[in-house]
Amino acid sequence: MKMFLQITDEYAIESDVCSWALSRKRITKREGEHYQQFAWYSTLEDAVNGLARRMIRSSEADNLITAMRDVDKVVYNITKALEPNFKITTKE
Repeated sequence: MKMFLQITDEYAIESDVCSWALSRKRITKREGEHYQQFAWYSTLEDAVNGLARRMIRSSEADNLITAMRDVDKVVYNITKALEPNFKITTKE
């Protein structure tokens, strides 16, 4: 059984019987709109953390204030997509 968790318009987390995968939306002439897996993890928690790190690293932040705003957006998007079953905790 496969699970598909839509996180944002661009990213999703998928599962199969052996792993969790990060997927990114692609549009091609032959296949149309689909999600392509690009990173694999053994647990859902690792997949969520991997996606969060990727989204933060690929933000266009150029200073600490912008970076912190982008971190808040990432946490909000992931939490919103996975609530109420998955909670993100941050270290203060």
